[in-house]
Amino acid sequence: PIVPELSVPTTDDKMIIGVRCLYQKKGAKKRNKLIKEEVMYADPNSHPITSGQSAGTCTEIPLVYGGGVVRYYPSAIQEEDAERISSYLLSSECDHWRSYVSNGKEPRLHFLVVPKDCEGCGYAYNTVKMKGVPPERCGALGNYFNEFLGAVGNNTEDAQSMWTLDAILYRSNKDHINKHADNKQGEQRILCIVIQSNPRIVEIESNESCGDIIEKITLLVRQGEAYEMDQSTQKCYQHQVPKMDEKIKKKYKLLFPTASNGVSSRDGDATASRADIAKEQRLALIFRLMQQKVVDRDSGIVVTDTCPPPKPSYAFGHVPGVEEGNVYTKNELEELGAHLGQNKGVSGKKEVGTDAVLISCPKEELRERDRFVSLLYTSSNKQGALGTMKTMQLGEFVRVFRSSKSDGKCPGVKKNGSPGHRYDGLYKVANAVDEAGNLVNASAPPGSKAQYTFHLVRASKGTGPRDNKLSAVELYNIML
Repeated sequence: PIVPELSVPTTDDKMIIGVRCLYQKKGAKKRNKLIKEEVMYADPNSHPITSGQSAGTCTEIPLVYGGGVVRYYPSAIQEEDAERISSYLLSSECDHWRSYVSNGKEPRLHFLVVPKDCEGCGYAYNTVKMKGVPPERCGALGNYFNEFLGAVGNNTEDAQSMWTLDAILYRSNKDHINKHADNKQGEQRILCIVIQSNPRIVEIESNESCGDIIEKITLLVRQGEAYEMDQSTQKCYQHQVPKMDEKIKKKYKLLFPTASNGVSSRDGDATASRADIAKEQRLALIFRLMQQKVVDRDSGIVVTDTCPPPKPSYAFGHVPGVEEGNVYTKNELEELGAHLGQNKGVSGKKEVGTDAVLISCPKEELRERDRFVSLLYTSSNKQGALGTMKTMQLGEFVRVFRSSKSDGKCPGVKKNGSPGHRYDGLYKVANAVDEAGNLVNASAPPGSKAQYTFHLVRASKGTGPRDNKLSAVELYNIML
């Protein structure tokens, strides 16, 4: 494909805003080859987007596929406006925050503002329905939205389009957004203005179906800055905001040259209180130009506490908000406290026990087998075997989730294109054997790197706290 040239400011005060990389696709199990890397710059002498002009000074980044353009605004909002909006959003005056996870413990809160003449309209994507709030009910935020509408004018392609404002609060410093595209409601323009945040990375990557060359745009977005994507970008690209940790800082060391730049001082600090972390919350405003759509009700839960939700703890049994037969993403399971194993298949600790496992691809060479009502699951001490031994010693049950990646007879299903994990209920750890097939004493397991195979049996249907609500037949019929 033809690779558009990037503009480079001629001034001495160049500001690095990110990098553009092109990769040669090498196949599913091979690492893509980097064939080109370019540094992207911006001129810091720009005016805010709402200073009376229609767009504001920006840096345009033309994309390889689809004719799309990404725009970067070094100065997107005046400092006094950002302070007024932040004060309003974090005050008791703002009573619009909602969580779109069933137990209300989602780290992210947001709500939607729509123009006065679009009352009753909203934004619907996946299973989320956001009903718009008129600007006059949103204090300083509503005033800013009206100023924004006055600055951009009625810049819509047809009478059925509208600008909306999605106010987002990330309540902790561990937030992230998975790879996705904003293409659920005819979105024509998406503008994100960051009004409170440490520097964060935004990755915009072309879809694999576009061609053998993969384009990846990596932006470093700071407080007061903004980036914009058009409709063509949403058709050919996906974007994400990865977790900010040492791994990301090392990966993009060009953008984070110093040890303290870009990483919250509270990252990894186990002693930090909810109030401490709240001081490092992120606030962003997402403006979308999209098709009007009437939304009869809002599917979110009203949340009044803007401090970070308490960290989920390991617990046996069923978890509120997680129903047998339903499918969840890995992030949803973590947010609900149903599986806290992060990138591991086992959730738990050796001191408290294993409370949940993810079943992916049973491996015969590891003596694994999945018969739905019972299964054989193998793990080592490093992979959580000691925690599962503890669960067996306590006589407790584990939650079992089957992944859509499973190639067994009972795989889960995908959720909105992402790997899904179906909740199949509680299973009791009946026994365990070592590699030689000998039964293992749960109270005194060998302290080696050997692998242990656990026999898990599904609990019967009943009304007790350790019973399943659905029988194996009922759940299997749902799966079919």
